[in-house]
Amino acid sequence: MGTSWLLRGQNDLTTATRVEGALVKMGMQNIHVVEHDRRLLVTYENLRYRFGPVGMGAVLKAMDTLPVSGVDTVTLLVRYRNLPVLAVHAPRWALHGGFPKVASSAIQADWKVEKWEHLMGKHSIINSSFFRLDIPIGPGLRYQLGNFDHPVRAAVDVQIGLDMTLGPGLSVQGLVAVPVYNNLDDKKNIHLERFSVVYDRFFQDQSSISLSGGFFTLNRVGVHAAGRKWFVDERFSLRFDAGITGFSNIGGPVRFKEQERGWFPVYLLGAEYWWPRYSMCVRLTGGRFLYQDEGVTLDVFRQMGEFRMGFFVTRTTIESNMGFNLSVPLLARFYGKQYRVRIRTADQFPFVYRFRGNGRDARRYGVGRNLVDQVYGFYPNYSVQEMWEALDH
Repeated sequence: MGTSWLLRGQNDLTTATRVEGALVKMGMQNIHVVEHDRRLLVTYENLRYRFGPVGMGAVLKAMDTLPVSGVDTVTLLVRYRNLPVLAVHAPRWALHGGFPKVASSAIQADWKVEKWEHLMGKHSIINSSFFRLDIPIGPGLRYQLGNFDHPVRAAVDVQIGLDMTLGPGLSVQGLVAVPVYNNLDDKKNIHLERFSVVYDRFFQDQSSISLSGGFFTLNRVGVHAAGRKWFVDERFSLRFDAGITGFSNIGGPVRFKEQERGWFPVYLLGAEYWWPRYSMCVRLTGGRFLYQDEGVTLDVFRQMGEFRMGFFVTRTTIESNMGFNLSVPLLARFYGKQYRVRIRTADQFPFVYRFRGNGRDARRYGVGRNLVDQVYGFYPNYSVQEMWEALDH
């Protein structure tokens, strides 16, 4: 069994403290290191590198430069808001000489994290991420194709995020919009886009759940639950969404007067297939959407490193629509170290084009970042594949 660093021999203590010190210097957080049966268990959370697989490669590279003796295998336990979500296993020889190509098949990843978390036992983490305020800043865009006099109506904002982890899986998140240009709607003053509390859990049967409450986008206030269960590793999953929200004018003027009527329940069920070879996702979702229209949506997208591009088709009792979406990484591939307050660029700039405009069909409010949505960054095969791609460049 792994033991705490206070009970290790001096040789083990030196190995552990060297690894822990290297990770702190890199800017990793929620760190702990244990040696067990010639295996070095290293747990950490990456809040420094914009792309998780790049941070994973950097940690494994650090293992090659450190004098780690008596170890045959290195296991990384990657965390999300201090929850273990991914285990990466690398034989010690595969880390020598700057990751030789022959090692590409030797480094494996899986979601079987509970065994390694148990071996680590109860421990104090180093460089905790709790109660540290992150302020990501990025652009925001809303638009609508208009008539000949106004072919394009748009609203451009500077979006200021607020993110603080309060405990394992528990966070408070917010988003404030500062208008720069707006000929689209009445939101021409600084306003709150969302402010919510989010709680995530990742279970050992390869399922996760996220619970959210507060003020959501589209001027909704209420509660929401989302969950996902995987089958055949990461290839196939089922997802549910359920929530109830009412109108709130905290975020300023609204476009649809229907928003002011009562409380709206939302319930959706989706099936998703992930094609690892092409990092492609096909998702079919059906149920009742925000404005009480019922129908289905088909989403297809491909994840190419940090760049995502796809298209969607919707058909509901209001109308049918189609369009495309993409997400582009912003500047700064890695951020400054996180202290009590950190200001940085946002991770991504998302863009959505709806062929028939931003109507009421198939609309969904945003609750903030949660593990059910962010899990693509922790897919085992995808994470290792993207790590190698990053190392090649």
